[in-house]
Amino acid sequence: SADLGEGVVLHAVASAGGGAVAVLLDVEGTRQVRVLRAGRPSRTVPIADDAARVRAVNEVGSTVVVQRPNDVLAASTWADGTEKMVLVDAGALGRLTYGVALSADGTRLAFSAMRAECADRPARAEVCPVALYGVDLDGASTDPRPIDAPEDGVSYDPQFTEPDGSAVLFLTAIDDGSDACRNLVDACAYGLRRTPFAGGAAEDVMSDATFGRF
Repeated sequence: SADLGEGVVLHAVASAGGGAVAVLLDVEGTRQVRVLRAGRPSRTVPIADDAARVRAVNEVGSTVVVQRPNDVLAASTWADGTEKMVLVDAGALGRLTYGVALSADGTRLAFSAMRAECADRPARAEVCPVALYGVDLDGASTDPRPIDAPEDGVSYDPQFTEPDGSAVLFLTAIDDGSDACRNLVDACAYGLRRTPFAGGAAEDVMSDATFGRF
C-alpha cells in the first residue's frame, strides 16, 4: 500500500485506453474511490462496504463500477453535475467471474457469470457453463440480458471494441469439444469471438482455439 494524499491506496483499475484511473482508498478507516482523469478534476465516490472493490472505469472517468458483496455491481455515473447509480445483481445469475468491462462512453456494461453451485468445486464446462451478460446503463431497463450463453461451454473476458459499446469481443470455448474441456474449464482451449451488444450474429475473430485461459 502507498499513500495518496490523505488516504492509503488499496488497489487501482485503469480504463482500457488509460484516460482514467479509479483508485480504492482507505481514508482514516473509511473507504472511497478516487477517480483520476487526465486534464480534469478528480471525483470521489464514498464506499459503504469494506469488502467492495473497483472493477471498471470508463475512458473519461464519468462512470465507475464497484463490486459489492454477493456480486452486486454498482455503476455510478456523473453527468451534468448529478450522479446516477445503477445496481446490477450479477449474483442472481451465478458467481461473478472472469471479467467485467465498461464501454468507453460509460453507457454499457458486460460481465461473465458461472452457476453459483460451481463456486466451491472444480468447474466442469458441461455442468458449470460460463455465460456472458450485458447491461444498458442508459436504457429503460437495466436488467442483465444474455449476450452469449452456451449451454455447456464458456464465454468470458469481455472487451468492448467500439466507444459506444455496440460490439463486444470475448473468449469462448465453444469450439473445444474435448473431454478435457468438458471436465475442467481451465483445460479448455479458447477462440476469440465478436458479437453485437444489442444482439445479432457473432463472428469468429480467431477460431482455431489456440488460447489457454489466462
